[in-house]
Amino acid sequence: MANLKFSGFTGAAMAADTMLVGFKTTDTTTNYKYNVTQLATGLITALLAVDTGFTTGSVLFIGAGGIITQDNTNFFWDDTATAKNLYVAKRKFTITAAGAGNANGDIVYFGTGTTVAGTLYHFKSDGSWEITVCTSAAACDGLIAMALGTTPGTHGMLLRGMGTVVAIEGTEAVGDILYLSETTNGAADCVAPAATGEIVRIIGYCLHATDLTIWFDPSPQYIELA
Repeated sequence: MANLKFSGFTGAAMAADTMLVGFKTTDTTTNYKYNVTQLATGLITALLAVDTGFTTGSVLFIGAGGIITQDNTNFFWDDTATAKNLYVAKRKFTITAAGAGNANGDIVYFGTGTTVAGTLYHFKSDGSWEITVCTSAAACDGLIAMALGTTPGTHGMLLRGMGTVVAIEGTEAVGDILYLSETTNGAADCVAPAATGEIVRIIGYCLHATDLTIWFDPSPQYIELA
């Protein structure tokens, strides 16, 4: 393919809005005069006319060999739905590194209040996040999330996924069911609460025996002990 060469014109005067374009081959250079507007329009038209074979709604990405491609079976934007939907058939969540608040998964950015990374919070009716307290149903019966920093709207709140919690009470083991802690507000516990009036609510599963990484997936159900 010939190289496109732009160079200054040293011959006779050229008309306004024109430029010199040189198409350089292996042995000779031939110069042509093109109207700038025509050249730009031609290039844009050529680019838009490329037959990509992409489907409406495709989310394009760089595939093997650096080629732009699509995968509508697993990743697709539905622009015709009343509520716009991005369909993702498969997601990969890697186990997070040690360090409270490290996470990947379903993360939201709303709500008020000051939070501590890795600590568990309950979403209140006034739109704020309060620390979970398993001795009060009002402080742990609704939406629960793990804080990823100090400001929910900036750092985010993990609703479901891999995360590193601030603390797990008891001696945890890989695979343990984890509950809201009865001894430390906002923490997890590998032993279920047992006292009258306390709330038993599963919040996830232990993935590592020492570094506090868990699969965070709070159950929508809870039990209040009588």
